[in-house]
Amino acid sequence: MDLILQRAGRLHRHHIARPKELQMPQLFVMGISGPGEYGDANEAVYQKYLLMKTDHFLGKTIAIPGDISVLVQKVYDQGNDAEITADEMPELDKEREVFNDNLKKERDKAQAFQVGAPRYRKHTIHGWLDRTKPNIDTDEQRANATVRDIKETLEVILLQHTSEGDFLVTDTQSDQPKSIQNIPSQEIAQQVIRIPSPVTPDIDRAIKHLETLTSKYYPDWQDDVWLKGALVLPLDKNLSADLGDWHLNYSSRFGLSYSKEDDNGKETL
Repeated sequence: MDLILQRAGRLHRHHIARPKELQMPQLFVMGISGPGEYGDANEAVYQKYLLMKTDHFLGKTIAIPGDISVLVQKVYDQGNDAEITADEMPELDKEREVFNDNLKKERDKAQAFQVGAPRYRKHTIHGWLDRTKPNIDTDEQRANATVRDIKETLEVILLQHTSEGDFLVTDTQSDQPKSIQNIPSQEIAQQVIRIPSPVTPDIDRAIKHLETLTSKYYPDWQDDVWLKGALVLPLDKNLSADLGDWHLNYSSRFGLSYSKEDDNGKETL
């Protein structure tokens, strides 16, 4: 509901002369096959429970901004679900349970990395952000991968590690490689790329493996303000690397691609 109203607010924002047929702003909500049927794409992005509540409470006419608060509250208020009959939305009760279960999971994930309440020391909040958990760098990476409302993924610094040294990944093969020995840490920290989620189904195992590589090749990073806690994905001279069961390859045209062999020895993406 809130996103529909946000987009509706963009209609006729400017007072200009319009043809007679277009003087009244109109918004068409598409993608609804029927009551409780919103298509796989919509239901993959938005909780079906919220789609059903929006479908019920969104009338044929709305007044902005007066209706915004009222309509949004109606959608998120589970106390009015009884107003929606089983004939109109037969799966509302089931979808409400799914919504509440997902909401609890999201809260639990976020709480695991939530900053604790301040412990006042002589009327200050000094040390509030201190952490009591060990492996702070692992916690940082795990938190970044977990608390988003998407599949868990990892961000890594992409570098080329060869027998000749360590280099930034160049845009084209014709570019002269730049040794990281001559590159400021801040620029190295900007060489970030996200690993596709299918490559890291076991996020903890992937973090441990990348931590081992980072400590092996770049132990000084832990003393660097820009690179402390970062993970590296070192590529060979062919801009390739193996991570778990996957073979990764980088190109300036396609970015980071991934493939592996199936049980028959055939390469799959």
